Amino acid sequence: MSKNTYVEKQYFTQWWLWLLLGGIYCGIIALAMYQWITGEQVGDKPASDVELIILVCFFGLFIGIFSRFHLFVRMDDDQLYFRFWPFVRRTKPTSELMGYEMIDRGVVVNQGIKLSQYGWVYSIKGGWMIRLKFKDGTTWNLGTSKPKELENFLAKMLR
Repeated sequence: MSKNTYVEKQYFTQWWLWLLLGGIYCGIIALAMYQWITGEQVGDKPASDVELIILVCFFGLFIGIFSRFHLFVRMDDDQLYFRFWPFVRRTKPTSELMGYEMIDRGVVVNQGIKLSQYGWVYSIKGGWMIRLKFKDGTTWNLGTSKPKELENFLAKMLR
């Protein structure tokens, strides 16, 4: 017996976000390099060389970890699973799914984990959200960049 499966993995790939983070990081590195090379301290309250090294390393580590953030959604005949790495992981049996609602959230800045009128929303890409409703009264609100594919999968699964 073959399993029906839906999988979606979203990363932060928005060009403007990486341009912003990269610009800030390059600015920090440029200021640090200027201070190290010329020996002149930068600013009214300059940081020491050690503090600059810590700042450069910390921000580089932040960007490295941030590049790994992702939303992973997997649904099949037996189990519904999502993970917003590194913060949230949820699993429920498919038999607990009562219904769903596809919601067009329009063009909004919809990245991350946030509290909305629907409850907690986990999203990285796309202006669409699937609201999964379970028999125990809980809901999952997941952003999707494949609304038609996901809706077709759920319609088949709930028949």
